[in-house]
Amino acid sequence: MKAVVTEICGNTAVLLSDDGYIVKVKNRNYELGQEMKLNMKTKLTTKRIATTAAAACFVLAIAGGASAYYIPTAYVSLDVNPSIEYGVNMFHKVVSVKGVNDDGTEIVNEINLDNLKNENINDAISLTVDQIAKENYLNTEGSGEEAGIEITTSEQDMDQADDLAEELEEAANQACEENDCNNVEVNAEAVGRQRVLEAQKLGVTPGKLNLVEKLQASAADPTSIDINEWLNKPVKDIMAQTKLNREQAKNAVTQDQNSDTSEVTTEATPESTTGPASSNGKGNGTGNNNSVNANVNATNGNTNGNGNSSNTNASSKTSTNGSSNANTNSNGGGNAKSSGKGNS
Repeated sequence: MKAVVTEICGNTAVLLSDDGYIVKVKNRNYELGQEMKLNMKTKLTTKRIATTAAAACFVLAIAGGASAYYIPTAYVSLDVNPSIEYGVNMFHKVVSVKGVNDDGTEIVNEINLDNLKNENINDAISLTVDQIAKENYLNTEGSGEEAGIEITTSEQDMDQADDLAEELEEAANQACEENDCNNVEVNAEAVGRQRVLEAQKLGVTPGKLNLVEKLQASAADPTSIDINEWLNKPVKDIMAQTKLNREQAKNAVTQDQNSDTSEVTTEATPESTTGPASSNGKGNGTGNNNSVNANVNATNGNTNGNGNSSNTNASSKTSTNGSSNANTNSNGGGNAKSSGKGNS
């Protein structure tokens, strides 16, 4: 059990436990506001107070401790379209709840304040998501849209606010799973006290204000976003438009990059050049002792040069021993020499 020191009277310290009990213990150099773990065996002392002064101190301590329990030290808000805010004490117990808009008020009334007050804020968020799911605010089946839950936390210690935001995001996700609300995006973040005050002046939660400012930043023309209009729209609509704006901006960047690439000029491919070619091979030729025109095909040879055809026309002189020399022309413009053995 956790407790906090709410009053110190000489050798006596008065503690307020997280379940609302006032406990008097011996002062061991405690400080006001100090948190500690309370032994479960510790009980409220009923021994008669020895002096009037000590009795008065104890009565004041009890009164002060009781009031301290109901002082919110943290702020939590939840938005879907219903917007709800919670006052949370030093033990993360809910001490106040109210709807920020009409839908939020209806949800709070449906849950019943008695079921939320003095509950741990994690449990209160789960109960709230349960009721919102029952009212079909998270049902997007067939619409192709994604529902959204926005949670914000604010404490004097921002590290503690961050930790609380993580816990509440997990609690909301768990509640969504239990209610078969699978197409829901849950986002939780910590904000400063100043942001809470700014939102309250506008009559909204800091979570809704953050979403609309993100929407405005995502727009190609931020001045086209009417903040007051969007502050009254559901979270899913704000998230969907913000996502669309970001996709359009990304596509615009891609198109600009493609346009830049298309403007790059390239050099024309040069015409093919001519060059010498040589081939050596073995073939069969027919002829007589006079000059004849022959078609020569080299089947076993190596050819170097530029050309588009392997067929050559050759004029050859065939001698009685079968040796011949030929000048060949290829489409690549090369000169070729071939030698071979044949039968005349």
